[in-house]
Amino acid sequence: MKHLFHALLLIALAAPAGAAQSFGAWLASVATDGALFAATINDSRDVLSQSCDLNGEDCVWLLVIRSPCTEGASYTALSNSDSGTAQLRLLCLSPNADGQHRYAFEDFAAIDHIIKTDTRVGFALALQNGQFKAVRFDLTGSRLAIDHMRRQAAGPAIPPTKPAAVEFF
Repeated sequence: MKHLFHALLLIALAAPAGAAQSFGAWLASVATDGALFAATINDSRDVLSQSCDLNGEDCVWLLVIRSPCTEGASYTALSNSDSGTAQLRLLCLSPNADGQHRYAFEDFAAIDHIIKTDTRVGFALALQNGQFKAVRFDLTGSRLAIDHMRRQAAGPAIPPTKPAAVEFF
């Protein structure tokens, strides 16, 4: 039932043009503007998604929350996941049609690694006036959803993503 709720909610929030495919806690689809996306929604209706152009070449990781931000401003977030903690920077974009605020992760590789290798992640965002916002997401199925989204891209085939190489000492 929870996955059905998330699927319906994501369809309502993103207004996809194509049928959404479910992968664990994640969905992959095509939005009405033609962008491809893979996303998950938490119980607070916050969204964590990767969105790409139709060629699957220009991609961005987005965090969509109700906490306001100043468009063009950069904010610091602390992530906590199975693999540890990391400090990340997010760029405030214009709000979406529903009035939710969109933040783009500035270090694509860092967040991409976390989302594709861990099973859950939480973010604490430093906001305006000394306030913080904490959000958590289930990452189950994220790699499958992202790979599916990338395969839907037009043009040359994009190989499935591979885990980042890990060096052990």
